[in-house]
Amino acid sequence: IEKAISMAGFVQPSIEYAFLSKPLANPILKPFLKLALIATAGKNGDASAIPVIKKSHGKLLYIQGTNDKLVGFNSAFGTLKKYFPNDPKVTLLEAKGAEHACFLSTNSQKYQDELNAKGLTSLSCPVGLKMDIKKATGENPEIMKAIFDFLAK
Repeated sequence: IEKAISMAGFVQPSIEYAFLSKPLANPILKPFLKLALIATAGKNGDASAIPVIKKSHGKLLYIQGTNDKLVGFNSAFGTLKKYFPNDPKVTLLEAKGAEHACFLSTNSQKYQDELNAKGLTSLSCPVGLKMDIKKATGENPEIMKAIFDFLAK
């Protein structure tokens, strides 16, 4: 693989769980969290992407929204920035103000947020509530340009 693009991917399950649940961020609980992940998902239950990226000869473009609530910006982006501060094969791109779907335009994200607030994603979604798919999937031109520029190099 010559090039890979990751958008808002987590780096290691235990880091992500610690972001999502503040009690799990307690350093005393960290070994127990790792054991629970291994017991639940097998020997690679808490596998980290860091050694894989270090061994890889391909280039990586990692993009994440600064307002991502699913994959913590500092837990993922921050970890990659810590391990690859000057690595020419790793490019980190902050999507300022973007959420988890960091490729969406601001208007599309706002539209989706409004629909979600009305209950679009709930089991008790109001009858007749519809999504305009074109309005909901507009792309952020800067992010898309960065992706195509990365692939063209």
